[in-house]
Amino acid sequence: MPRPDSPINQVLDSAVAHYRAGDLSQAEALCQQALQAQPQSARALHLAGLINKQNGGLASAIALLSRANQAEPHNPFILRDLAEAHRQNGDAASALPLLRLAIERAPELPDLYSALGLCFEAGGDFAGAVRAHA
Repeated sequence: MPRPDSPINQVLDSAVAHYRAGDLSQAEALCQQALQAQPQSARALHLAGLINKQNGGLASAIALLSRANQAEPHNPFILRDLAEAHRQNGDAASALPLLRLAIERAPELPDLYSALGLCFEAGGDFAGAVRAHA
């Protein structure tokens, strides 16, 4: 894992700033620069996946987020975002186990329960959706 002040983290900090400002093209270019230097960077893969998801490229988002999850399988945020990409791609069944794992790892994060509820709803399990949101 690179040091917090490493050049790769500086590039990724800049990519995150551009992403938050809505400049997805610059954020994506910086992610690609980071991935060229460090192809298994969970942080770069995660952000690249989010950018692809936001741009409507769900298949590529799922591929990138899956790689991020392989690089950092304990990260509940990556699991949540991968699950959300699956749900948006019409595959709530693949999203559910990812969200359950994320909740096991970080039960204190309320947005995981909201995401779980949306997955139950997408699968037609409205009782499960209500329980997840409760």
